[in-house]
Amino acid sequence: MSVLSDLKRLTKDRIDVDMLHSEPDMGDTDRAAIAELKVYMGEHYPEVLLDADHIGPGGDFKLTRFLRSEQHDIPNTARRLVELVQFRREYNVGAIRISHVADSIARHKVHIYGKTKAGQIALSYKVSHMAYDGLSTLLCMLYFLETIDTVFADSFQLMLPIIDVSEMHVGLFESHITHKAANGDVLHRMYPRRMINTIIINPSDMFKAVVTIARNTLAAAHGSHQLNGAIILDRASNKILADLFEPANVPVELGGPHSMDFDAAVQECYAREGIKPGTTASAPIAPHIRLLHRGMARTADKMPAVRRGPIRVLSLRTGEWRACFAVLTAGAFFYFTSADCTIPNNSIPIQWVVATPLSHLAEPHSMKVTTARRDYCFAFDTAEDRDGWLEAVGAELNKDGVGRSRSSTTTSQDPTLHDTLDN
Repeated sequence: MSVLSDLKRLTKDRIDVDMLHSEPDMGDTDRAAIAELKVYMGEHYPEVLLDADHIGPGGDFKLTRFLRSEQHDIPNTARRLVELVQFRREYNVGAIRISHVADSIARHKVHIYGKTKAGQIALSYKVSHMAYDGLSTLLCMLYFLETIDTVFADSFQLMLPIIDVSEMHVGLFESHITHKAANGDVLHRMYPRRMINTIIINPSDMFKAVVTIARNTLAAAHGSHQLNGAIILDRASNKILADLFEPANVPVELGGPHSMDFDAAVQECYAREGIKPGTTASAPIAPHIRLLHRGMARTADKMPAVRRGPIRVLSLRTGEWRACFAVLTAGAFFYFTSADCTIPNNSIPIQWVVATPLSHLAEPHSMKVTTARRDYCFAFDTAEDRDGWLEAVGAELNKDGVGRSRSSTTTSQDPTLHDTLDN
């Protein structure tokens, strides 16, 4: 299929409300699966409690959303819940406040402005012309999703993101789209069946061309199909949003008559949370997460570490082994493109990992690191080197007891990273 014909297929000139996903009420199949899931979790993951302190608000409604996202597969859902608990601890999701995200909200004019005719809550987001800050944007979206999860804990209320890309700078397309694909995948995994088809408005021809060419590559790279699921509206067709909203409720930012006092909405958040207006602060996320997004002041080979050195990692996308530089700290296992890099390719928290020797035809001295979401394969030049890494990872896992952080809902802190962070 040509790029021109694909562009025509990608861009919509109207929206039918029936195109949007809706969520049925909880049924007998869901209730039976919930009961089975709770038994399975108690047997296989007794340290993961299915309460609000661990999985967040929602109770059985949240469990149902996770079960439905995995077609009621109990083992897969259980692993997803373990991943959720780990994610909430690392990003301290329940502690994100308006003071942590106010700057990002202002930059992107993020606000919830009402429901569609079909009942979905619409959230408007405008892509800034500035360089994309993946961490700030992710925290901002977590703030709004957690708010919706809390307010509508006992329901299957859906949210419809509407993204205005009119100010997206051509030179930043790659970073914007790549980070958005990754962040979109994270949000859909942590809040399954809460967000529905993303609507993109005001796209330039360049934007549509870049998305058309890049979306399949990004989906393969990130395991995400969020770009494929987006509804991209024609640049001059904001009026078609009236298909979704009562005409009087479409905001000015989206081409309608409704004018929203954005500053007043932010101040209302400050008042509701009892925080002095204008206060800003850094979100209390785990240091290794901040390092993963923002980098550090020193290179990987100068980073405080339990163990460090060159290794090879198996790419899931290409099936090839790539040389990299690994660093094990008291809280996480990082790997970088090279020893002189300051931003890691990935960060694997030590809690809940299982590290085992691996026999691989191409790389005989290998190690498999298993997390709740996936397996990582690393290779070494000698069996002695591999065994040294296995021993180091095992020692960190068993420090102060195997379950030292598994049942805690507070963010795991690695003191060796604080002096390493760039900001």
